Amino acid sequence: MNYKKYMTYRAELGFPRQDFIDAGDLDLYGKFPQIEPVEGLPGHKNGNIHRCHLVEDFLRFFRLDVDKKLVAFSEGVRHSVEKLMEHYVDRKWIIAADNYPFYLETADDLELEYDVFTTLEEGSLSALASLETDGDILLTTYPLKPSGAKYTDADIDWLKQWLAEDAQRLLIIDAVYIHYFETAQAIMGLFKESEQVVILYSLSKSFAAPKIAGFTFTHQPEIRELFKGLPRNDYTMTLCYGLLNSMEGIKRRDDVLNLLKEKREAAVKRHLLEYCLLYTSP
Repeated sequence: MNYKKYMTYRAELGFPRQDFIDAGDLDLYGKFPQIEPVEGLPGHKNGNIHRCHLVEDFLRFFRLDVDKKLVAFSEGVRHSVEKLMEHYVDRKWIIAADNYPFYLETADDLELEYDVFTTLEEGSLSALASLETDGDILLTTYPLKPSGAKYTDADIDWLKQWLAEDAQRLLIIDAVYIHYFETAQAIMGLFKESEQVVILYSLSKSFAAPKIAGFTFTHQPEIRELFKGLPRNDYTMTLCYGLLNSMEGIKRRDDVLNLLKEKREAAVKRHLLEYCLLYTSP
């Protein structure tokens, strides 16, 4: 069953319905009571938290071998995308149109010039090869959303070639759906090989903790500079510390991963989150 057939089938069942929980809904707090709001996690012993220390905690937690100086701290992936679009508003973008609606919404609000491509039907980045565009900033996801597919070897080769053809080009990868160290290695290899690669992470999916913290991996000093003047938020920084350093935080992530595992097992295609059938409510 492909995505279009799934949406048709979903509509035939009369969804949304009050007597069912939609397992494809990302409102984990509202739909799944075992995932409680993030408030109340233990904070730092003396409250003396610095962004650089949270970056170190994040790198250690996900076992990412990256120099902390190459990671900027933000409010989340959405915030990072907005800052990047604002900064590169005069550049032409290439945006995955079947990923997150806020990509194109933000681009339109900023009157950004862009071309689009799709990944859903192909399950890869293959549509880029035939796209006629002079855009030089490419925004996509990893894994691909909503298909959940990983980049193929052909995708990786195409991305490397595309970047090598013009030193001004940028590849921005939204990696918010990476939950495991092993999954991250495919794109971290790209990041280490090319200074034109920017990777965006956050805690919103792996910890079900939106708008707490984002981590922008970039070799570009001008991009890291975008996040240096952000006002300090002791409340969210304390929560970030608790998620990455406490037993409560570890348990929360385990709960989220177990929930995602349950949802994958109910999937109708490739055991993916976005292709889940529907759970009956208790």
